[in-house]
Order: sequence, then C-alpha cells, then structure tokens
Amino acid sequence: MNKILKDIVLRFIKIIDIGYITVLYFIFAIFLAQSLDHIFIRLFGDDYESKGKYKVFLEFLCQIILTGIVAYIGRNVIQLIPFPLDGLYGFIHMRVKEVSSGSLLTSITSMFQLSLQEKITYLRKVQNNEYDEKEKKNKENKEKKANT
Repeated sequence: MNKILKDIVLRFIKIIDIGYITVLYFIFAIFLAQSLDHIFIRLFGDDYESKGKYKVFLEFLCQIILTGIVAYIGRNVIQLIPFPLDGLYGFIHMRVKEVSSGSLLTSITSMFQLSLQEKITYLRKVQNNEYDEKEKKNKENKEKKANT
C-alpha cells in the first residue's frame, strides 16, 4: 500500500480510537459519578448549612481524594478493554496518549457529581458572604473616619 494512503488510514483509525476512548471514559465516568454521589450523600447527608464550612470543606476534600483514586482505578480498567481495530495496518491502541490519560475521566466524574457541585456552591457562597461582610465593615469604618 502507498505510504501516504497508509498514513491517512492510520490517522483515521487513531481518530476512531480517540472517539472510542472518549465514549468509554464518559460512560464509566457517569457510572462513577452516580455511585460516588450515592455513597457521599448516604455517608454525610446533604444539609450543608447545619454542618459549617470546615466540616463541609473536609467532606469536599475526602470526595476529591476518593474521586482521584476511583478515576485511577477506572483508567486502569478502561486500558484493559480492547480496541477492535488494534493491529490493523500496524496501529497500536496503547500508544494513543488518551488511553493512559485519566484527566478526562476525572473531569467528567467531578462534573457529574451533584453532591460535589453542591459543596462547591456552598463553600463559594460562604466565602462570598465573608468577603461581603469584610467589605461592608471596611466601608463603615471609612465613613466613620470621614465623619469625625
């Protein structure tokens, strides 16, 4: 086969492989996210207001750590799933960088964990309220100094 044609075929197979890997990561990530949500809501509940920011922050850290560990395991499992076109025209599935990159799996898993998103929203709300209170006090102090 002509070298240029073989190169085109190999690139086309690589594009198909990247799509295949993405779909596998996406399906696995949705499953992981739902499972982690179920576990963390059962363990810690979802009433963040009554817990306080430090406890919610510790839960957030635990959830991030477990997400990373589970994503690592998931990436290793996905690497074991064969690519149907592996070996065709000399194509080697394991050489594709996306196979060994867990960032896509971690990102999607984090993105679809509703309890993680709610914790982030709560922590941002608390942080913004504290910042607004400091700004309000600074403004009041400046007004008092200006009036005296």
